[in-house]
Amino acid sequence: AMFGVRKNGNLMVVKPPNYEFRSTYSFRIAVTDKARESDDVTVTVTIVDVNEAAALTYGASRLDEDAPGGTELGTPAVYDPDDDTVLEFELLSVHAGGVDQDDALLATFFAVDNATGTITLTDAGAENLDYERMPNYTLSVVVHDNGIPSGECVRRCKSTTALATVLINDVNEPPYFTTANFTLSIDENEAAGTSVGSLGWDDPDRGQMHYFGDSV
Repeated sequence: AMFGVRKNGNLMVVKPPNYEFRSTYSFRIAVTDKARESDDVTVTVTIVDVNEAAALTYGASRLDEDAPGGTELGTPAVYDPDDDTVLEFELLSVHAGGVDQDDALLATFFAVDNATGTITLTDAGAENLDYERMPNYTLSVVVHDNGIPSGECVRRCKSTTALATVLINDVNEPPYFTTANFTLSIDENEAAGTSVGSLGWDDPDRGQMHYFGDSV
């Protein structure tokens, strides 16, 4: 039963009503005395539709570290029980795992579509993606509604916040020499195996084996 009656005759809620499931209830209530004399009455309860916050969920997304700007990371699962509600999405913050970074700068790496909540990698984000420095990001996104049906406000009334995780995929990056040319010298008649000099080089990807030889 959705409703019950206390001993003093007050009608009470037994289970929270849901307007979207059922908007009216009609039932009969009887009152009886010790002599078993009674009366009954029909009670109709109308459920008033009120504004409810939308439910928002993001799944984890994967992104190659060489992905171009404009890459979409997916659209959230969002549900608002209220009909005709207009939803508005907003990126609140971005945090990076693995490094201490300026959150204001990180917030420029991603964009959230105002109408759909779709997350997109920006050009600034594409330029800064680096698995070795920042292997993952956590985005905080909020969705607001426009107050329908209650009408208590017209914009950003009820809101829900969700976290979206972006995991960066490591992509092989080529090793490189630190300068375009090396000029070295060695005395004549030096024995085989004598070191001529060190060639400066590096590789963004750590832990790999490297081989040196003539350029092909």
